[in-house]
Amino acid sequence: LIISFLIIMLATAVYATQQIELFLIRDQRFTLTPPVEYGEESPALHVTGLKFASRIQVLRVFQQDVGRSLYLFPMADRYQALLHIPWVKEASILRTWPNQIRVQITERRPVAFIESRSESISRWSLIDEEGVILEPPSRTAFDVPVVTGVRADDTRSMRGTRMRRMLRMLDELGTSRNRISEVDVGDLD
Repeated sequence: LIISFLIIMLATAVYATQQIELFLIRDQRFTLTPPVEYGEESPALHVTGLKFASRIQVLRVFQQDVGRSLYLFPMADRYQALLHIPWVKEASILRTWPNQIRVQITERRPVAFIESRSESISRWSLIDEEGVILEPPSRTAFDVPVVTGVRADDTRSMRGTRMRRMLRMLDELGTSRNRISEVDVGDLD
């Protein structure tokens, strides 16, 4: 009798859990609402902290979640996808029940310009202290030095080491750092 009672209780608990899960998946109250008009943003997705990072790239990360239940939202996958956007240094994602997602972006801070050469084409890019190469945003001025001795085909860790040494040297210069316009970091010593 006790074993039968325990089996019935277990079956009831499994059934109830399954029904709750189906409710969270299917009920429209938990669905990330799509935009009212084509081309607009979803009212359920709130992104803050963007200045230079592409808003379109950030919204594209969440595009497949619009119209789906917040219960099925793969937070870890979306976090990793945000970190692959070049200007995004850190991101936090908050699920707000019943159907809101809040995203806070921390952008990378460029510390220098570098020249990228490919075949006969030369162009300028920005680089941060971790060695991440960034596309310069249009119509924005940065007061950072030009760095030589860094190549785009260097490893990110090597570029980061060179940038950190440059920043340490500039910090040691104090107020004189404002007169430095170009730094050669080709020789680590």
